Amino acid sequence: YIVSLTSLNVPGPRSDGEDDGSDRRANMDEEIKKQTYLQFKGQDRISPERIDTRQSRGAITFLFPRGEKSPTQENKEVLFVTRMGPAAINAKFLVKDMLYKGRPDL
Repeated sequence: YIVSLTSLNVPGPRSDGEDDGSDRRANMDEEIKKQTYLQFKGQDRISPERIDTRQSRGAITFLFPRGEKSPTQENKEVLFVTRMGPAAINAKFLVKDMLYKGRPDL
């Protein structure tokens, strides 16, 4: 599963080839990863396998593993939670809005 947050103030790679603080970025990514999860209603939380802040400025992509835990129409909603410094982000997605041919398209 992939969740992407956009319009964020996320430092991107430097165009001049200088050190872009990759150690600092890796530490920041790891902290964000620890505080992020998806949860299908009535199921355990799923932590992201990795996050990508390098794709473009102002965006973070969270990559979650697919597995035994998957949403069904009975779950009704999917909760995405992350924390970046003082900012907390909570978003609910309705499974019924993510159907394709009568099944969750996730």
